[in-house]
Amino acid sequence: MERALAEARRALTLAPSLPEAFLAMSLAGSGRCREARGEAGRAVRDSLQNPTLDYYAAVAYCGDRASALRHTARAIEGGVLADVRTSPDLKPLLADPAIQKLLR
Repeated sequence: MERALAEARRALTLAPSLPEAFLAMSLAGSGRCREARGEAGRAVRDSLQNPTLDYYAAVAYCGDRASALRHTARAIEGGVLADVRTSPDLKPLLADPAIQKLLR
């Protein structure tokens, strides 16, 4: 348990906006899209370029296709390929020509 806590603390040091990103995804999952988009925006704004946070933001930008596409592209460019390809939340975006090009 101590090891898990230490790893969680280390992850927060590397990505202090991670809690906001998780909150954003949870809000999106419960249909609270407006709040989700706000938390996702804070998470990526307050972090250094972090492709994992961009992936989480893409998932949380329910209803805002342009923002979801932008963050999906950043996640792919940063190497978060498997998560993007397998996310049921991002499946509708995978047919977009720009995303298709990045996934090749």
